[in-house]
Amino acid sequence: MPDEKRARGEGTVRDRGPEAPPGSRFEARMPGRGGKSFYGPTPEIAVDRREKYKERLRGGIPENVTKATIAEYMPFWLENTVRVNVRPATYQHQKRISRNHILPTLGNLKMIDLTADHVQTLHTAKFDAGYALSTRRHIHTTLNAALDQAVRFGHLPFNAAASVRVPTGEGGPSEADADYEDLPDPDMQVWTGEDVRKFLRKAAELGGRYHALYVLALTTGMRQGEMLGLPWKHVDLRDGVLNVLQTLVRDEGRWRFPRPKTERSRRTLELRGEAVDALRQHRERQYAERAPTTSSGWTGDGSSPPR
Repeated sequence: MPDEKRARGEGTVRDRGPEAPPGSRFEARMPGRGGKSFYGPTPEIAVDRREKYKERLRGGIPENVTKATIAEYMPFWLENTVRVNVRPATYQHQKRISRNHILPTLGNLKMIDLTADHVQTLHTAKFDAGYALSTRRHIHTTLNAALDQAVRFGHLPFNAAASVRVPTGEGGPSEADADYEDLPDPDMQVWTGEDVRKFLRKAAELGGRYHALYVLALTTGMRQGEMLGLPWKHVDLRDGVLNVLQTLVRDEGRWRFPRPKTERSRRTLELRGEAVDALRQHRERQYAERAPTTSSGWTGDGSSPPR
């Protein structure tokens, strides 16, 4: 179909033919030589995109203010905003969310061309793939925060994610708002009390340096980073308590021991008898591995491992 003339100053619309890339058969051009083009699967959609662009121009948004793609903007936002304002673990998590979920779907789009439909399509794809509700919410939160800053800094006229409903668990394959994982959730199977007892009995039979870790995990509910970052000075085996005051995290290839994120996470836990016994055995093993021994068992200052 030939170019379709419009009112003066409005531009033209043309059919690019069946050989055009999917979703871009029709072209709506801005008026004037070398005018900007907008594409869509129908003339109406192409024209709508052109008119929305005109509205942004009339709102004071310069034509060349955001030529960057999502793939170019997200690393800039992560490095210059997220990294310097949040905990390292949060920064690393948002990098994974961006790399594994946002960029593969939206990365090639220009910031200025991103629409709510694009964002909804991303959510639908993750829903259909069976990703956890918590992961889908983190995807939305990360993208929304990045676009919100672009609006506040004057790079975008509006946030395309703001009008999209945050994913909920209604009808989803996984409604448990568990700790985030960047993989689809497997079917969760919860151990019974007998399962726990069997596991601990077997772990005790096998011995090894991880026995105390297993006991601590199953009797206190501590997070992995909290257990791995627990120093002996925060453990009182005499009174059977421990204080969670730091955690172990990996930050850009380095190990760090920051304080837990919230006041609620900084807590004192009472230890069950089997946990106290396992920790005593673990500490005695550490002393045996570190200190040279004599026939009496201990050397150095003559002290025995604290109990």
